[in-house]
Amino acid sequence: MESRELRRKIKFPLLAFFLILGIFAFPQSQNRKLVLGMAQFDASGLSNELESIGTLLPRQFLKKIYFFERVNLSNASLESIEAKKKYLEQNSSRAKIAKLQNDRDTLFFQSMEQAQKSVAIARKESEIRTEFKKLKDDANTTAAAPDEDFFLLELHKDHADGNLLPPVKSPLAASTLSMVDYLIYGKCWERNGYLGFTISVYNALSQKEIFTSTQYASLDDIDSSLDELVRPVAESILETQYSLVELSILPNDARVVVDGKETGSKTMLFFLNQKHTIEVSAPGFAPVKRDFTVTTGENATIEIALALGKTENIIIDSQPQGSRVYMNSEKIGITPVTIERSSQDTIVRIENEGFNTEQIVIGPSSAIPQGLIKMELNNGKSHEVNFNDAKDNFYRSLGFFIGVLPVSVFSYGTFKMYGQIGTKIASDYESGIISTADFNAASVEINPQYYASQTVFWAALGANILLAANAIFRLVLFIDSAN
Repeated sequence: MESRELRRKIKFPLLAFFLILGIFAFPQSQNRKLVLGMAQFDASGLSNELESIGTLLPRQFLKKIYFFERVNLSNASLESIEAKKKYLEQNSSRAKIAKLQNDRDTLFFQSMEQAQKSVAIARKESEIRTEFKKLKDDANTTAAAPDEDFFLLELHKDHADGNLLPPVKSPLAASTLSMVDYLIYGKCWERNGYLGFTISVYNALSQKEIFTSTQYASLDDIDSSLDELVRPVAESILETQYSLVELSILPNDARVVVDGKETGSKTMLFFLNQKHTIEVSAPGFAPVKRDFTVTTGENATIEIALALGKTENIIIDSQPQGSRVYMNSEKIGITPVTIERSSQDTIVRIENEGFNTEQIVIGPSSAIPQGLIKMELNNGKSHEVNFNDAKDNFYRSLGFFIGVLPVSVFSYGTFKMYGQIGTKIASDYESGIISTADFNAASVEINPQYYASQTVFWAALGANILLAANAIFRLVLFIDSAN
């Protein structure tokens, strides 16, 4: 009875928690990007010496499809107002699917008869499948993003750290648990000295496998086999042919404009056979404007290295004048002084007694402060004294943080210990090992200790967070003083 009462008491807090979670999660899902996940390959067909290939193979393939997340589409690939409207409609469908999934998951925690709950869950599953079908049908029309760079897909969050999804037994279950819209998975085995592997793509929107291929290769030729699979896998997901264009631009910080639109990406994806225009410019270099034509089904690389333009003289002046000017640590004069812009980055330092040191970087494409460089009065202390003060403040704040840290650790262990003791007493009471009187007496003794140690822990943890923030702030000041 006590156990049933305990389950009844915790059921409603759990339900409230998931409802609140759904409220906060739903607005974020309205603009959710489609997620692509890569799973480890099933390596049960490999010997112990080769089983690591089940992880290495998908990791290598994941690196080859990087462009899914880094791509940016040109204006020419964004087709029409109707396409943008379709994009918004598809986003609305995805938002509805997310809400239906959230409602379905909430039903698991609601208190109702099992038969009634099963019917309600089945109804939600039916609505989800209907909406998935609608989204799949809409996908046949190109959907463009509204007036901004549009990322087709994003990789699963675990892939940012190099981690893969677990090996797949059921792609439907795996895509649902991992919350991915497209799942790439496979298996590998060894036969007659060759490595065989199958790679498959599962579309969770349509709930079906949209690509599969089996390859055989020697261990030295695996990479080239993966290269051959990149395009068919990508086109099965994109449902169209594409042209991937890599930009190789020098200098690296040059301004790049494609079809009248500035881009910071060095990777572009095109879906139409068209001519495009690229313009590259940088201060101190002669600009370049060039046309190029893309062919879907083929990749291309555009290499542009800007040539240096006319030599540019730069006047460095300060307020007050007469400040010493150093270029790459070598004194070149006092302000005002004229220097020549170099093809490489040059560090210019301006010093004057009683003022803070100013430092600027002058390169082939860097902007130069207009007018005078105003020197700010310092606090009357030398640079070395300011540096030592900042260092002492940092180490002092770090010491406070380290000093309070053991309190958090000790109090955490204490309140966890009392919690485990309380759980053990409750378990013994439910099992009839101890009497009600003994249970009440033990609770009176243990509960105050538990809550007191928990209060100390949270107070110490809060103090640690504040002290850590202060230490980070002092570290920033310390690093700044070093400059």
